[in-house]
Amino acid sequence: MRHALTRLWRRHRWAVWGSLYVTLTGAITATALLSPAYALQLDTTKYARVVEQAEAIALQAAQKATVADAIGVAAVAASPVSLGVKGVASALAIGGPLGLTLWQTYYSGSDLATLAVNRPPGTWTTSGGPYQG
Repeated sequence: MRHALTRLWRRHRWAVWGSLYVTLTGAITATALLSPAYALQLDTTKYARVVEQAEAIALQAAQKATVADAIGVAAVAASPVSLGVKGVASALAIGGPLGLTLWQTYYSGSDLATLAVNRPPGTWTTSGGPYQG
């Protein structure tokens, strides 16, 4: 009997695991669809309410110091995320002025005037609307 059960398990274990997976995913989906208040719950109060604008502003003002402290601690902590943010910010902070300095060093006033004179004529589309060049 044991040998027969082992063979049965080896042949059909994919069906067992597959049906368990489908059952679990179906249960999660049904829970999310039938009770979205519980599925999307963001706090432990277990209720939602409409907040007036004045109340939201008062809450933001009350939490401002806490948020600033949390951001300060996260910026000082040596985590991979904070190191990545520091690397990108420093590259932007150094790259912008460095690029402008090299641009001013490389192009002379006569080069810029030549570029302005020899630009292609026509209408250019910018984010502010068409530009007649």
